[in-house]
Amino acid sequence: MELPQGRLLDVSDMDSLASCFAGGQSRCGVYRIRFSNGDAYCGQTKDMVTRFNKHHRTYDDIVAVEFFPMPEKDLNEAERALISESERDTSLRNVMLTGRPRGEGDAMFVSVEGKTIKLPWDKERAKGAATSLEEATDKKFLQLLSHPEIDLIRFVLGWYIAETIPDAAASSRQLWTVSCMPSTSRTKTQQRLLTLSCGNLEVLYIIASRTLDVKDDDYFVEVVINTSLDEEPEKFFDPEAKAFSRWLVENGRYQAEEVTRFVFPLQNLALVLAKEIEFPQYKNFLAAAYELNVRLMRRGSTMYSRFHHERLAELFIAEAAIWDADRTRAAE
Repeated sequence: MELPQGRLLDVSDMDSLASCFAGGQSRCGVYRIRFSNGDAYCGQTKDMVTRFNKHHRTYDDIVAVEFFPMPEKDLNEAERALISESERDTSLRNVMLTGRPRGEGDAMFVSVEGKTIKLPWDKERAKGAATSLEEATDKKFLQLLSHPEIDLIRFVLGWYIAETIPDAAASSRQLWTVSCMPSTSRTKTQQRLLTLSCGNLEVLYIIASRTLDVKDDDYFVEVVINTSLDEEPEKFFDPEAKAFSRWLVENGRYQAEEVTRFVFPLQNLALVLAKEIEFPQYKNFLAAAYELNVRLMRRGSTMYSRFHHERLAELFIAEAAIWDADRTRAAE
């Protein structure tokens, strides 16, 4: 669209444009405001005098106004044309319609938490997701998300929460917790990646172990799951075990609870869940895990709330929702 001949109005010493339209000229049209720093603002109006008064109260650095009279029916198209023309060589203060909102420099916002957010046009200067996440949470969370087995860990935790923790989203933090990279039993060759507790007892934890003569990032990952005590744990033994078993089962005791403990290499548990390895008494295993968790949660609030990692819990609850959805589709 081609704009008509406009009027350039020097308003550096003016508080109103009323005198500029005293001859009865049309006040309806599109306009471009010029600021002392070289910026501009483009807009449309049915009454340029009234609109300028509003801008003058907002900005104290207006030096000129260019006005292009237009019929009301053409205002939208004319405004877009003026913005498109102007932003080729001018920094615009318009936000909604300009192709480069807030001009050529970095746009700065403040989040609801009070943190400064910078949005540069140059992608190389933008803060990456890893840095942003680390600043928003903590290094431990980012370290866990960077673990080479994180996809399997999410897969397993989604399954576990979906199968053994009732109303997981609502009961999170108060009745069950998950900690991220806790210091529990940490040594030079072993560390926990996470611990999930129901009530005041750890019911699942994941351990990464290595020997001293291997690379620092070459860990063997195991999942430990506690269930209600079973007096005949041998029913869960690996039926294919010869030289070694693909998982271990034993009865154990905490200060206030006797349990049956299952220890799976992470890869093996994932294969069990994918039904590529047959696990004996699988339904009884799940029932025992659920029974323990519910019993612990029914005792009331956990004392581990201060160690709960909200973002990690949300991640695993989302994975559990996927498990629930898949299970529902399979049953249909």
